[in-house]
Amino acid sequence: MTPTRVLIEEHELIEHALAVLDGARQLMMSGGGVPMGTFEKVLAFFHSFAVGCHQAKEEQVLFPLLKGKPIPFVLQERGQEQALLGSMVEALPELCTSAAARSRFAHSAAAYRQLLRHRIAQENAMLQRLESGVLTVEESQDVLQGFSGYQSAQVDSLSSWAAGLERGGL
Repeated sequence: MTPTRVLIEEHELIEHALAVLDGARQLMMSGGGVPMGTFEKVLAFFHSFAVGCHQAKEEQVLFPLLKGKPIPFVLQERGQEQALLGSMVEALPELCTSAAARSRFAHSAAAYRQLLRHRIAQENAMLQRLESGVLTVEESQDVLQGFSGYQSAQVDSLSSWAAGLERGGL
């Protein structure tokens, strides 16, 4: 498997988790209850997998090899993503008792989903261009080796959880 294919497949897992976040957000805002377990799991996924593993692979392993090659947009949006994720985490303890917290969480979740989906589309286009030979075979092997340093039992568990979302599991 190529490094670009690894990242594209991880984007698919992130997209599944975004769909779960959006569905739970809509349920909460329609008065159908506050699915705390779902929110906790999906926020843990974004924090540990999307940020701690996936983004680290991009920023620490792949992007340094692309010096001199265009890496637009990607790093510019990380701060905004972190702020939105932080806003959801801060609102989480009060979701069951505060309409203001539910509103703040819902707004942040919708903005986070929109931002990530847009960036994933941009990154996938960039990654597909990279598949056409920008990286040498040796560089690809080095990147895959570097990626392995970001795997852990927790990351594997969250990755399996997100993969199960495609099959309708929670």
